[in-house]
Amino acid sequence: MMTRTSKARIQFLHPFRLSGSGGPQPAGTYWLIIDEEELSGLSFVTYRTVLAMLQVPALGRFTPISRMLPINLDELDACISADRQGPASNALRLAAPVA
Repeated sequence: MMTRTSKARIQFLHPFRLSGSGGPQPAGTYWLIIDEEELSGLSFVTYRTVLAMLQVPALGRFTPISRMLPINLDELDACISADRQGPASNALRLAAPVA
C-alpha cells in the first residue's frame, strides 16, 4: 500500500485552541503534516487521510520542546474560519469549552 506525507504552513492571526492542545496556542505560523494512504482496488488513484498533526509551537518561537499534536481536520478548519472572521469570534472560540 502506497503512503504519502504532505506538509503545509498554516497561519493564525489570533490565538486559537484545539482539543488536546493543553490550552490556547499563540498566533503564528504552524506546520501541518498529513499522512495519507492510497485506496487500492479502484479504477482511479485516490488517498484517504490516516493522520493529521500540527507542529507546536509556532515557527519562529524558540523553545526547547516541540511536539506533534494529532488533530481533527474539521476542527482545524473551524479554527481557521474563526481566525479569519476576526478577534471577536476567536475570543468566543477560546472561551468555549473543549470537548
